[in-house]
Amino acid sequence: MSFSLDVFNLFNVQAATRMDAFDVPLGHQPPRQLRLQARYTF
Repeated sequence: MSFSLDVFNLFNVQAATRMDAFDVPLGHQPPRQLRLQARYTF
């Protein structure tokens, strides 16, 4: 059995990912996400 944990956007930074021609943000990074996986092999 094995376990793994993935963390995305650890510090919850909301940086702009897309800007339009007038430097207005169109998109931001998604909020903090955690993913826990458990795997059983036999």
